[in-house]
Amino acid sequence: METYEEDSSCCIEDAKAKFNRYAEAQKGFQAPHAHIDIETEPDETTRVHMEVQHNGIQYCFESIKEKDVADVYHYLNSQPLVRKKFGDGNTLSLAATIARVNALVSRFRNKNSPLHLYSGFVVSDAQTETFLGIVNLGSGPEPGTSEIARLNRSEYWSHPPDVVSTYAIMDSNIMNRKTYSGIGTVETCTLLQYAARLKQEGYKVNYHPLTAVVATARVDNEGSWKSNAKAGMILCDVDVFSSYGSHLRYQLRKNISGRPRKISTGQRTRLKILVNHQAGISLRKIVQKFNVHRKIIQRELIDMGIHYRKKSALRYTEKQIEQVPTRARRLYRTLLNNDFELIMDDEKYFTLTNESMSNNRGFYTSDPSTMPSH
Repeated sequence: METYEEDSSCCIEDAKAKFNRYAEAQKGFQAPHAHIDIETEPDETTRVHMEVQHNGIQYCFESIKEKDVADVYHYLNSQPLVRKKFGDGNTLSLAATIARVNALVSRFRNKNSPLHLYSGFVVSDAQTETFLGIVNLGSGPEPGTSEIARLNRSEYWSHPPDVVSTYAIMDSNIMNRKTYSGIGTVETCTLLQYAARLKQEGYKVNYHPLTAVVATARVDNEGSWKSNAKAGMILCDVDVFSSYGSHLRYQLRKNISGRPRKISTGQRTRLKILVNHQAGISLRKIVQKFNVHRKIIQRELIDMGIHYRKKSALRYTEKQIEQVPTRARRLYRTLLNNDFELIMDDEKYFTLTNESMSNNRGFYTSDPSTMPSH
């Protein structure tokens, strides 16, 4: 018994040392940036679309839908290899898969759900639309935590198992497949950025403000735990978790910092409509509409890529130029008929256009080319 405990303890310490060495070597890794788009459709369903490029491949993350059941069951839940690598090894029936997908879909539809927007995504190649797997940002083991989980097709693992030749699903193009090296890194980085976005937008997880994202990974599944280490997740523990089978697993964590935004997504959209490509905007009046501090509005505009710019003002309008001869004659007669001492100069001091006032020469825009040069 003592020998077994000593061996187990040695395995755990070796696993910790291995993870920490790798994590230290990856501190300079630049995470791929995910473009995140969250929209509400007419039926009140929230649609999330994310794209990220890594190693020359454009990945697409789409909020899961009922139509994805076939792919999820066919390529993932019915495959022992996939379930063993990422879960407890037990396959799921089609009925269980349908129930699980429906539960994930409901989190995008039901705004009163305690896990609203904390749900699953289908991962695919953005160019070929090839189904690669699913990822999930769901409920965590502690209040305020959300847990990452994923299942990827075994054909596209960086190091497919030796028994892949007996894999039940064999596409006709399997021999010419792309190598999706780093897909796990892309998935973890994207979900961490998505989690940070949810926190900014004020979305809670099980009625608690989001504080951290957690994950587990089998010690012998290097692709999984290395992806999490690259993304900046830190090691908390190494142990056997009964809900994931009898294998040693890393317990990982990434704290999500920052505060929720002071204005909602709808208010951001309204702010963009009011300000973008508009000249003569008074920031003081805009602030009053949203009842927040001026710096918050400025920060939101910058975050949306909308910047304050100056435009050169014409000294004269076309109409003013036409009036110059008439007004010059009028001025000449006035000067002759009164006791004035004249000082002549050829400079134009008074342009009679409010555009010459510094406060009226600015405009807000996300694309300067859309505004006139004057």
